[in-house]
Amino acid sequence: MGNISEKLQVYADALAAALKDIPHPGDDFEVRLRRVLIARDDVALAIAAENKLNQSLSVDELKQLTDLDRRLKAQAKPITLAVGRSKLQDWREALGAQQDVWWWSLPDRVPEKRSIPRTLLNYILWILIAIALSFILEIVRRFLNAGTDLPSTILQGLLALLATGTLVQGAKQFIDRAFASGDGRKPYLNQRILIAAVIMLVAIALFMEWARPKVARIYNDEGAELYEKKLLTAALQRYQRAISLEPAYAQAHFNMGNSYEDVLNYDKAISEYELAIMADQDFYRPYNNLARLYILQRNDPLKALQLVDTALKLKIDPQDDEKDVKYRLYKNRGWANLSLKNYQQAKVDLEHALEFVSNGPDANCLLAQVLTAQKDTAADGYWALCKALGEQQPNNVEANWAGMALERSKTGRQIK
Repeated sequence: MGNISEKLQVYADALAAALKDIPHPGDDFEVRLRRVLIARDDVALAIAAENKLNQSLSVDELKQLTDLDRRLKAQAKPITLAVGRSKLQDWREALGAQQDVWWWSLPDRVPEKRSIPRTLLNYILWILIAIALSFILEIVRRFLNAGTDLPSTILQGLLALLATGTLVQGAKQFIDRAFASGDGRKPYLNQRILIAAVIMLVAIALFMEWARPKVARIYNDEGAELYEKKLLTAALQRYQRAISLEPAYAQAHFNMGNSYEDVLNYDKAISEYELAIMADQDFYRPYNNLARLYILQRNDPLKALQLVDTALKLKIDPQDDEKDVKYRLYKNRGWANLSLKNYQQAKVDLEHALEFVSNGPDANCLLAQVLTAQKDTAADGYWALCKALGEQQPNNVEANWAGMALERSKTGRQIK
């Protein structure tokens, strides 16, 4: 038992020396504290050796050890503040001390308390990081949405991390580490760095959100240039990117509808024209094209008539040729009334259209059909105009109308 008594005395002397100037420890406090912890290790080893010999502490030794341990535990907080959590852990690892002994884990007995303002700032920064990351990744996803290249594949992985919360959780852990004070001092530098990083991340997100519609317009303009060059596939890709960045971009939906119509994909063209109208009900251009397709592809002249009537009430863009726009609208209105067998109204509409563009082949062909249905002898002259203008402007007249005019010129008979 003498060995244990000696170890206990060393432990008592070391503890008394270490705690003599708490809570204002001197410069050599760390050296004195290490002696206490090592002395406590020696006591534990001596007890273990005695246990192997089936011997145990005396009542006095047990009381002395209990009192000493109680004194050490009571000073866990000032010791942790004086030395720091991480340094105590470094000592334990360097000396190879057991991790499950309490005297090497004194910081575990001291709860980390954060003030309300600091905790609130922690969560505000976490929320801002999550929101900023969401915005940035969503905008980049839209930017690459139309592609299947390597950046798109990598991006999908990042989005998956965001969706599962892994990325946000990582951001939160980063913040927690930034707020942790491993040496007992307030981490002002960490906070400043973190706040600067959050401001930068939010600024990037705001800039990307501001630039998103502008980049969409650039893609739309590129698509329009490619469309003029008859590079329809490339034009469709640009329009798709523009719409991905700005889903409510009416002009891009309209342009995409035009491109789909040129490649004879009428269902998609109709869908894009409808989306353009939904995006901007005052945008008159898709109404006219959609009305024409409702007559040609859907056999729904009543719906076409409603679309044209709506478009005629809208303001025309000063950059467009007002006469050409009104010509097309009244032409399609006359066409819809012809399909509904409202011949007199169809005649009025088509004559009105020709007041804007007198040499429009499609309006002349339609008026020839209306007059033929009314058994008006003036139909022959309009059939002749339909044939002549159709030959001059083959892209501006329906093929079957040109065929009807050609047949009329060959037979000289009234076409019913």
